[in-house]
Amino acid sequence: MAIPDFQSLMLPLLEALGDGIERSNAEIAKGLAQRFQLTDSDLREMLPSGQATFTNRVVWAKGSLRRAALLAAPTVTSYRITDQGKSVLAQHPPKIDIEFLKKLPSMDWYKKKKYTGGGAGFSGGPSCRTKW
Repeated sequence: MAIPDFQSLMLPLLEALGDGIERSNAEIAKGLAQRFQLTDSDLREMLPSGQATFTNRVVWAKGSLRRAALLAAPTVTSYRITDQGKSVLAQHPPKIDIEFLKKLPSMDWYKKKKYTGGGAGFSGGPSCRTKW
């Protein structure tokens, strides 16, 4: 099976964390790989940057869900679903993608952000260390 794009991973990722249990990055990746029946060959596929394609897509899915406040990262290496994430799952969406996330009120700050041009900063949203 082909490795799914990061948007196709969003709903299964949120569902995997739907029980409220905090899970490590490794547990999340393993569960998604099993759900999508990825082979060892699939998991060894690399991007030109040298990063595993599947790992890259899981990272993008987690980051997108976190920016939308559907996931929290209690530690650098773990994630859990937020109350807002549970609320989204309760709606039984057929899919979660960027267009879905843009409609969430929690993304209002992100839509309004403006890059200030200096360092890693921008105005209009929480810092990368804020639990959001």
